Amino acid sequence: MKFWLRATIVTLAMACCAPLLADSASVGSQVSKIISSNQNTIRKWSFAPRVVVFYSDQEPPRDIDEILDAIPDRVPEFPGFHNIEEFDLKQLNYPIFGNSQFRIKDGDTAHNQPPLGVYTFSVGDDRVSVSANIFIHYVDINDGLLLSTLSSTRYGTLLRQFAEGRTPCFFTLISRDDHLLAANVIIRNDLDSELESACIYEEVTQSLGLLNDHEGSEIFTYDNRPIGTSATDADFALLRALYDPAVQPGDQPEKVVRIFLKNIQ
Repeated sequence: MKFWLRATIVTLAMACCAPLLADSASVGSQVSKIISSNQNTIRKWSFAPRVVVFYSDQEPPRDIDEILDAIPDRVPEFPGFHNIEEFDLKQLNYPIFGNSQFRIKDGDTAHNQPPLGVYTFSVGDDRVSVSANIFIHYVDINDGLLLSTLSSTRYGTLLRQFAEGRTPCFFTLISRDDHLLAANVIIRNDLDSELESACIYEEVTQSLGLLNDHEGSEIFTYDNRPIGTSATDADFALLRALYDPAVQPGDQPEKVVRIFLKNIQ
């Protein structure tokens, strides 16, 4: 993670959030927009997700490890990450186009096994399966399009913008009854270092249940503007409110809004 992001992460939360008190109605509206599903519910991880970082051509940047380390520290009620692994797509030594599939594998509640997303790659007569809940794809534009299209067809606009080069990164989510099951974070591996760092921070944190951007927000990073802004303590305050033990998947966003506003007072 670049210095500007590391420095912002350790800033005191109250120093950031104190100015928000001046207009709690506007702040609450922004919080609600960022966390609301199309069913007016909130979605979150109810178990510790497994993480796999797909990469090819070049090693994943340290920014990925550092934001994954920072999240449990800054959001103690988040269930944490079960494990974090890397997978080099080049080791397949076989084209993934036309030879890849994605599915959700149901969990086994009796044995405390959560659902998993599974990418399966056909390599000649063999099959290689990679399982996780959060997939971070640090790949070129072609592999990014392929892997994200396999996992979801509901994000046509994002996929088109990515293909046209207008979006350098994005995330998609799969949920059931408002419980998050799988996330795909797509980061192009040819970005300049500042844009790459900002992409990793924003898309990874949003994959925890921050479902939308708020146009032109001056408070949160999720502002639907050209990426280049650094992390804010308001972002982590929002995640802490979302993962407050009183908040359950399927709750209405207003509950998170009340907790967020109470916490920053």
